[in-house]
Amino acid sequence: MIPCRSIITFIKVLAGLIDVTKNVDDQEIKETALSVAEGFGEYLNNRLSKLTDKSKMLRTEYGGMNEALYELYNITGNDHYKTAAQYFDETDLFTKLANNQDVLNGLHANTTIPKLTGALKRYTVLTEKEDYYNSLSDSEKSSLEMYLKAAENFWQITVDHHTYSNRGNSQSEHFHEADKRVVRVGTMILPVQTVVIIESDSVETWLRI
Repeated sequence: MIPCRSIITFIKVLAGLIDVTKNVDDQEIKETALSVAEGFGEYLNNRLSKLTDKSKMLRTEYGGMNEALYELYNITGNDHYKTAAQYFDETDLFTKLANNQDVLNGLHANTTIPKLTGALKRYTVLTEKEDYYNSLSDSEKSSLEMYLKAAENFWQITVDHHTYSNRGNSQSEHFHEADKRVVRVGTMILPVQTVVIIESDSVETWLRI
């Protein structure tokens, strides 16, 4: 398996290369950035195809890897990148959220939020281009609404039940019990009845939804 830290590095580099490809005017630089990004995509597709248990990958912190790979597919039309992106889709989580189940208590916020931006990216990429949509199987088409609903419900559940007055949504980078404020005391996370300052590392990523 690819080490977690390597994946976190990959997503930062891959997302940067995609941004260069989309936003830089110099054609040579754009082409070079896209070529390197495609190399990353092929490497990931080859490595991930050897996994016998996809859940091992889902237990790591991989940032917005599914979002980046879906965008790389969007740019190139290469199915390898869509396939690679799907390895990072935690569909069990998405299904629960699509059914409006609040399952956030205990989840690592900085890992969970990019999973849902990736879910939304899958929906937009595969529905906004007719040829991409038409290339999907019937089961893939029928699941698209689940990806959208998961992202929408995740946003609403977090805003309504896991967000503090300073806009943060986590303590020690984790979601906690719905509609409760918490504070760290030593090694313990405790509910409190007064307003506390909660870290908001994940706010910037979260606001991209």
